[in-house]
Formats: sequence, C-alpha cells, structure tokens
Amino acid sequence: MLFATRPKCFSGIYDVEKRETFTIEDYTIAENDENSGVRLLSMDDRFNIIDDESFLTVDEAIYELEPDNISEKDWKELI
Repeated sequence: MLFATRPKCFSGIYDVEKRETFTIEDYTIAENDENSGVRLLSMDDRFNIIDDESFLTVDEAIYELEPDNISEKDWKELI
C-alpha cells in the first residue's frame, strides 16, 4: 500500500541543527516495515525524506495533514 499527495500551499520544515528550511514537495503514506502501522513521509523535490512520522492507520496519517487543507480526497493510491 502506498499513497501520495502534494501540498496545496507552501509547506516546510526547519532543521535547527543545519539552520535551514526544507520545502516539502510531496507527502507519502507507506506501510511500515518495522510494525503493522504506516509511515507519513515528507519529501523534497528529489524525493529525499525530510521528516518521517509513524501512525497506526492510514486514516490517522491523513488526519495529521487536515490542518494543512489536505483531505482524504487529495490522496492518490499508487500501489
């Protein structure tokens, strides 16, 4: 199972150690190899993972981005 979407507006993550802001170009929800949950990946324009969060279900991961105006209908199932 793999889902993906793009942010509707600017979204970024500030890395305190590098003192740099990374722009998020894509979000992906994928099965977690370590357990039965899923991972929400925030990626840059080269598909490098900027941030990685774990959730128990796809619905929980999708709900995490609702404040950014990304809803369930915005996700596309890839596999």
